[in-house]
Amino acid sequence: MTMMLKRRMKMTAIVIVAALIIMTSLFLIRISLVNAQPPPSWTEDIRVTNAYGDSRRVAMAIGPTGNIHLAFDDTAVGYPQVYYTQLDQNGDTRIPMMRVSFDADNAQHADITVDANDDAFIVWDEIKDMDSLHWDLHAAKVRGADGRVLIRKRLVQDGESLFPSIAMDRRIGEMHIMWQKRNGVFQTGPTGLYFARTDNNLNFITPLQAAQTSYAYGAVHPQATVDADGFLHAVWSFGGTEYVGRPGIYARYTDRWISNEIIFSFLGEPIYRFDYTLINVNTPKFTIDAQNNVHIVFANSKGYVGYTKILNRQPVVTPRIIYTPTFSGGDAYNIDVTADDQGRAHIVFNTRGSQPLNYYVLNTDGTILSQTTLDHYPYGFSTRFRENPVIAFRQGKTYFAWNDDRFGAGNNEIFLKIKS
Repeated sequence: MTMMLKRRMKMTAIVIVAALIIMTSLFLIRISLVNAQPPPSWTEDIRVTNAYGDSRRVAMAIGPTGNIHLAFDDTAVGYPQVYYTQLDQNGDTRIPMMRVSFDADNAQHADITVDANDDAFIVWDEIKDMDSLHWDLHAAKVRGADGRVLIRKRLVQDGESLFPSIAMDRRIGEMHIMWQKRNGVFQTGPTGLYFARTDNNLNFITPLQAAQTSYAYGAVHPQATVDADGFLHAVWSFGGTEYVGRPGIYARYTDRWISNEIIFSFLGEPIYRFDYTLINVNTPKFTIDAQNNVHIVFANSKGYVGYTKILNRQPVVTPRIIYTPTFSGGDAYNIDVTADDQGRAHIVFNTRGSQPLNYYVLNTDGTILSQTTLDHYPYGFSTRFRENPVIAFRQGKTYFAWNDDRFGAGNNEIFLKIKS
């Protein structure tokens, strides 16, 4: 009898334990289903502009609260002018498209940054008189709350300043501005790389000065970024003429007054040439992630896309090719990069002709995690162009903007996608 009782008690215990295991499993499954999130996906295309003119060359900055600030040029008045618009983090318009440049025959190549108050700072180059072909540097400060233009001014009046880049040092509310300056008659003299710093009201607090390196002589298309410690980083293309490919240069400047410069050496070169496996780099771009890694991307004159990553002044990812053009003419150009919270590079670029926009995500070791095409032949128009893509990441969301002429008549509009 005692043995039978023990057996029954043992069986009961087994049943109870099994029941507990089953109930726990069901509970965990239920919690998993409740908390399960759908995989990240892009929104449908959000049309940002709806203007009579041709909207192109968008620049994007994401504000501290997630608002999307865009600057671009548009020909609504008959010739290119610089415009601004602002959207919330879901892509809904907060401030409609508004003109920030005035009284110019041609204003374009805008860049934008945002301060801690969500105010936007925009720089661009413009010609006052097309007959003279003299380009000056202009800037504006736009209040993020209501779109009011607080300041509009000419920064540089020398007739040969082009392709400005602006970067915010949010620790102290000051701007680094970098641009190329042609020394001589338009389109004839060699170019140089110039710097300046301004305060929050766009007043110069350092004199205009050339980059202190011979490798800035002949520099074109610079991009500037300030890291979390306030150091200025820059990339540019070097040598040749404006329309010929050239090697790519990366530099980090050691203090806020541009009085000293660290030039990196790699494989015995006097500077860090991140394109040593490829020649003829066109318009390199870069970003700095939360771990202070520098991610650099570039396309060369043969349409390849290259990538490298630098940490503590040393390459941690050997420069490599991540995209090879096809025989159908899909060579890459117009490239941009951002980095997510995990330090992974997100890269976008377009290819010539009616090819699609390309979106790559890289692992932290530089290998390809995923590659997709975005907005391929929208609305069935296989001959339309999609170009000038830009990308940004903030607070778990990826923002992607570009221009295309899907509605025909050669009039481009700005579009946006968001992935969360």
